[in-house]
Amino acid sequence: MGEIIAPLMVILGYQTRIGALLIIFNMLFAIILVHGNELLSLGRSGGWALELQGFFLFTAVAVIFLGPGRYKLKN
Repeated sequence: MGEIIAPLMVILGYQTRIGALLIIFNMLFAIILVHGNELLSLGRSGGWALELQGFFLFTAVAVIFLGPGRYKLKN
């Protein structure tokens, strides 16, 4: 659900905040279960090792606070 249905919900603008919440739970579980040992480490280029996962997580948090915007399927 968190990898297929939730992103489609956010892209289409249907129940966007619920979809973003599912993405947040999915990313938290991925970070804790798979990338727990890399949480405070740096990558080869000197950036945060979990930069992509953090981007997905914090973007979903922003969508929850900001909402779907002008274009959405459900009013």
